Amino acid sequence: MAQNQLRPAAADTADRGAGDARLTSERHQPTSNRHGEESRPSDPSPKIPTRDDLIRKGFAVFPCQADKSPATPHGFKDAVSDIDAANDLWRRYPGPLTGIATGAVSNLAVLDIDPGGRMWWDQNARRLPMTEMIRTRRGGLHLRYMHSLGLKCSAGQITPGVDVRADGGYAIAWDVAGLPVLRTGPPASWPDWLAPTRKKSGASRGGQAGPEPARMPTDRLLIGLVKIVVGAPEGQRNSRLFWAACRMAGLIRGGFPRAEGLDLLMRAALIVGLDEDEAIQTAERGLAVGGAS
Repeated sequence: MAQNQLRPAAADTADRGAGDARLTSERHQPTSNRHGEESRPSDPSPKIPTRDDLIRKGFAVFPCQADKSPATPHGFKDAVSDIDAANDLWRRYPGPLTGIATGAVSNLAVLDIDPGGRMWWDQNARRLPMTEMIRTRRGGLHLRYMHSLGLKCSAGQITPGVDVRADGGYAIAWDVAGLPVLRTGPPASWPDWLAPTRKKSGASRGGQAGPEPARMPTDRLLIGLVKIVVGAPEGQRNSRLFWAACRMAGLIRGGFPRAEGLDLLMRAALIVGLDEDEAIQTAERGLAVGGAS
C-alpha cells in the first residue's frame, strides 16, 4: 500500500505494521476493530455493490464524471431514490461514478478522511462508532453514518484532511466503483462529540469531549422533523420518513413519549400522501433502528 493510505484502527502495535499492502489489492480484507476483534466477511468474494443496492438502502443517487464532478445540470439536487428514475437519469446524463446526495435526503453523513488526516485518524479511530467504512480512490476512508439533524458539510473544520459530507453536499460511492469495503454493516449514529459547525463542550485536559446531558426536544426540533417528511418529493417520502423516525428514536431514548413521537411521524406521513400501513411499517422500522423499538 502506498504510504499515504489510511487503514482501519488496529488492535495492537504489531497489527499496525503488518498487511497494509493487501488493502489496495483485495476487497473486504479482515480488519481489527477497536476491541481487538477481527471483522471478516461471510462471503470470501462478495459482489461489488450497485447503485440499485444503494437505492434499496434509502440513498438518493446521481451520476458523476470520472473527476467526481456531477454529470447532471444541478448536481446532487438531481439525485433520486427510485431505481427506475435512476435508470432514466443515467440514460440522460451518463457518468462512470455514482454520487450519493448526503444529509437528510439519504439519512447519510459521511466522515471523509483524506491521507492528510492520518494523524487525527490514528488518535481518534477508537472513539468513533463502528460503522460501514470504504476505501477512497486517493487512499483515504469514507465512514458512513446516519445523518444528524442540522449537520452541514464542512471541509477541514475538524482538522485539515478531515471533511464532513452532510446537508448540502454529496459523496462518491467508491464501493460501487470497486474499491474495498473495509467494514460492513448498517450506518451507526453520527458521533455526538464530532460536530464541526459548533463548539464542543465539556472537553477534558486530554481534549476528549464529555457526554452531553440528555435534554427534552424543543418544539422547533419536532417541527423540523415533521417538515422534513412533509417536504419530501415523490420518490423520497419513505426515505425521509425513515430518517425522521431514526432521529425521533434518539429523542424517545432521552425521555420523549414514544406514542407522541410516532403520532407526529404518522401525521406527517399521511399529509405527504403515504399509505398508512406502509408509513407505520417505515416509521416503526426507523424507531427500531434508532433504538426505540
